[in-house]
Amino acid sequence: MPMPANLPPLTIPVKHKTSSSYLLGLPAMKALIGEYPSDLFFLLESSHPLPPELSFDDLLGSRPDIEISREVADELVSQFFSSTHHNHPILDREEFQAVYMSFWDNGPDSSIGSALCMVIFALATVASSHPNTEQFSSSPPGMSFMQNALPTLILQSSWSFSSSLLLPQALVLASVYFAYIVRPLQSWRLIYSATTILQFRLSGIQAGEESPSSRESVIRLFWSCFLVECDRLAELELPRSGLQQLTDEVSLPSCTNLGLMPSTCYLAEISIRRLLNRIHNSLYPRKKHVLTLSSTTLTAVDDYSIEDVSSMVSVCDELHSQLETWHASIPEGFRPHLDVGTPGTESNTREPVLRIRYLLLFTSSTGRSCYTSSPTE
Repeated sequence: MPMPANLPPLTIPVKHKTSSSYLLGLPAMKALIGEYPSDLFFLLESSHPLPPELSFDDLLGSRPDIEISREVADELVSQFFSSTHHNHPILDREEFQAVYMSFWDNGPDSSIGSALCMVIFALATVASSHPNTEQFSSSPPGMSFMQNALPTLILQSSWSFSSSLLLPQALVLASVYFAYIVRPLQSWRLIYSATTILQFRLSGIQAGEESPSSRESVIRLFWSCFLVECDRLAELELPRSGLQQLTDEVSLPSCTNLGLMPSTCYLAEISIRRLLNRIHNSLYPRKKHVLTLSSTTLTAVDDYSIEDVSSMVSVCDELHSQLETWHASIPEGFRPHLDVGTPGTESNTREPVLRIRYLLLFTSSTGRSCYTSSPTE
């Protein structure tokens, strides 16, 4: 889906104008609710007390003993690969099996392989748990496993320069775990570490030094890092890892060892996330240009000239056209339903996510109708 050459890149701009903090600062909102700090949501999240298991003292102390039977562990691994893995298919099951067998041979220890197993146990536990706001805040499901893994993840990510992919894989999945328990700052910190480590490996891909299977693993890691980091940056103004700048240089994953449904949904989510970033950059960047929707849009549409409105409408039309092309390109069996009240496909857990992303883009790309009316009409 080609875009005009003069449009911004596929990144979320710094201090973009669609974050919740920015929207609360709009004049129309201020008139309703008063003044709010520009970093309100960061302040709220950073002051949110951590579960006792994640306190600094506990993390720096001895690891908690983990007692888990082989039967329970096998069930958690099976649950992970049958459901959660489809969202971010960054592990090869056969390769992980060797790590898993080593875990049982040596028992829980400080190795990155052991930490990866613990992260998978934690993620499978929370993903199969019924959402409970109070429980997730005080003692989230799977936290004992994550408590065992975090010392290794924190130490290795800050001090190791190993070329193994196990560490960034474990960091990505740990970031997803913290997203499950609604801890966006911790999720961002882990994905930021994963992306910085991963960028060392990308030079090997560009130089042709990676084997085909290793190359595919790195590419999937790249795009999962991209998805998770963008989700955090879209709502909170946080430092960027620089990974988004490489999106035009890295190919899409082949997903040859995935089923048709998970591979289709994974690629569809990557594509629509890139298009959503295009909207962030085309219409809502920090630096004002002819296509920027200003902070006074809700109260003063007359500030735009006819030329400004025409340019904005042209870009919105192009973005909307690409959105419809994206939706039509998804095979019918996996395509998100857009009709209100239409039930999703039970076997496709990513369909609601794709539907939400479509509606977000649809709202932005069709917002042009607010600006096309002439003052004389």
